[in-house]
Order: sequence, then C-alpha cells, then structure tokens
Amino acid sequence: MPSYLPSHYPKHIRALESIIGEIISERLDLDNVYFYDTSHAKNQEVLALISRTFDLNIAHLPLELQKEYLKAPMIAKRTLGTQEGIREALSEYENIKIQTKREDKKLKEFEFSLQVELKGDFNAQALKDITSIVNDKKPLRDNFKGLDLSTPPFGVQIPLKMGVQWSL
Repeated sequence: MPSYLPSHYPKHIRALESIIGEIISERLDLDNVYFYDTSHAKNQEVLALISRTFDLNIAHLPLELQKEYLKAPMIAKRTLGTQEGIREALSEYENIKIQTKREDKKLKEFEFSLQVELKGDFNAQALKDITSIVNDKKPLRDNFKGLDLSTPPFGVQIPLKMGVQWSL
C-alpha cells in the first residue's frame, strides 16, 4: 500500500499508517476509494468540476485522459511542482527527457528544458499540450526554458558513380 504521508513524518507514524491500512483493506471493500466515480462520466463538465475540486487544470486533455488522470488526483497533487510530477504528467508522451543544468550546460540554476524527439505521431497540438502541462506542473521557482526538438537520423543512400569521391 503506498504511503500518503509526507516523507518528513517519523518512521513510527509511517509504520502505523501501513498497519492500519492493511487492517482497513482486509475488513472493508474499498473498490471505489474516492467520493466520485469517473468511469461513468460522459461529458467533460463533470470531469471539470471534479478537477477543480483538486485545483487541477486538465481541461485541455481528451476525455479518456482526463478520466485516467483523475483516478488518483491526490497523488498527482502531491507531486505537483516536482520533476516526478512533470514525468508523471508527460507519461503518455514517449521520448521526452527533462534537462537541467547537469545535462545542458547552457542552462542556469533553477532552469530546465525538455528534450523532445519528434516522431511521426507528434504534431503542433501535442507540442502545445506538452508546454501547457509543464507550465501547470513545474515548480514555481523553476523557469521552463522551452523545448529542444530533435529528429531521428534520416538515412538516405546516395548512389555514386565510379570515380566520384565524397569527403566530409
């Protein structure tokens, strides 16, 4: 069972949480552990009301992703403002890496950027969504410097005639 307590709580309190959690899960049927159920939500208005309850801005996401995101909103809220939160929010997008000063020497302290490898499924709307998600999830003190776009190498065979020599 995951711990919902902050990491600075003493070990004996965290141990109690795990013991009490095991007892509760043994004796109670907690299939729907939240006060709402997103599986039956048919429109985005219902999901928008639920997301506003947790101060989450997910209106720009498609309906199915909103439902998925609201399955554990308090966990998402707990990681808000951390690199872990950014990674979780961008988990649906592949080939994205967070770059800090350690990876990119041009960045200053408290600055970061995203390295995005463009493949066939990326479009302008996906890049706007990524920027919006990062701006919502980033730590307040950090400055998002933007996206570093890279494309996969493009291999083209160039037929050469005899006697022509190419050098780079």
